[in-house]
Amino acid sequence: MLVLPQKAALADSNSIDFETPTYIAGTINGQDGWKSLGAANAGCAIYDHAVGSSFSTTGFGSQSLRISNAVTSGCFGDQTFAKPLANAVGEVDSTDGPFSRGTLQNHFKMEFDIASKVPSAQQPGLFMNVSPDRGDGSRMSYLGFDDVATGINIIFFDVQGTTNPANFSLQDLGIYDRTVPHHIKLTLDTLNGPSNDVVRVWIDGVLKHTGTSWENYYRYDSESSAEQSPRIVKTVIFRTGGTAAPATAGNGYLVDNLSESSSIVNYTCTGFEAPMDKLVTVKKKANRVLPLKMVCTGTNGNVLGNGDIAAPIVQVTKTNPAGDATDPVDVYLSAGQGTDGNEFVFDGSRWYFNLQTKNFTGNGTYTITAVGGGSDVISAPTATFIVQ
Repeated sequence: MLVLPQKAALADSNSIDFETPTYIAGTINGQDGWKSLGAANAGCAIYDHAVGSSFSTTGFGSQSLRISNAVTSGCFGDQTFAKPLANAVGEVDSTDGPFSRGTLQNHFKMEFDIASKVPSAQQPGLFMNVSPDRGDGSRMSYLGFDDVATGINIIFFDVQGTTNPANFSLQDLGIYDRTVPHHIKLTLDTLNGPSNDVVRVWIDGVLKHTGTSWENYYRYDSESSAEQSPRIVKTVIFRTGGTAAPATAGNGYLVDNLSESSSIVNYTCTGFEAPMDKLVTVKKKANRVLPLKMVCTGTNGNVLGNGDIAAPIVQVTKTNPAGDATDPVDVYLSAGQGTDGNEFVFDGSRWYFNLQTKNFTGNGTYTITAVGGGSDVISAPTATFIVQ
């Protein structure tokens, strides 16, 4: 049996919507812990990064962070960094640089929505990259957003192997419709020792890629010889480097609904599989079953089943309208084996739970998630369904 470590989960998180009064239009440098020295004319160049109107972008509120690569440089520490976390993520030998690690965690998560400020047309040359970072440009992963003729091309780089120079491996995650916003999620699980970190990327709720981090670049590439160790992660960097696209000035990308968190997790579950990988609508009192299926893996990527972990637990929360006491959600749970309960069941390869809808009486929006059984702390998927 796999014995999982039991650790105190000192979770730390920031949630940012760029709205007033916390954020005001203009350079974000110095606002709510953000740093953007270049945009504030104190760096290598004056970047076109600023808080401003969201231009009625769906789900973005009235203000967003707008970034273009009208001006670029080869610098890192003067780019735009999100409000840092107090407790960093990293390995035991990760280095802090000038930053404080707090209580070291092993799981980092960032999520944000991205949209083109010019959804009706391509902005030739527009490119931005977003990465988990220590706070000075020491990136531990990489997502790139390239505005191409047919939409927004999203790419991912990790570092594979132990070569010098490092092998930066490109993964093309697809081209996405620029006329609508997209939700991005990246998680980083750091494991002590080389060649074993796990990075997962979701786009619009779909797991698109599982790879690794940049730890081996810092461990083995001579370019990093002055500090030959992986870095802690405390923040998110939004960077515009490479070839400038002056025509994008005042336009570019809009970023909103940013969240970042650090925590200790025992294992990660991925899913939910179709049909619960998208919004589902059911009729009131309809006798339907919503199948929840997910795979849970340990820190080394091995699949976890019965005997490895306590059965994960289903949680259902009514989110809209919230707090409807006449419509308690805990009576709706029916376990996969046909008896009332709230535990997932393992079928030999994955965990499943059949959520019955026949007892739902109240209209509204419901969110389903999985939580760890016993004292396990997990990273798990969520799903949403509507009763009407």
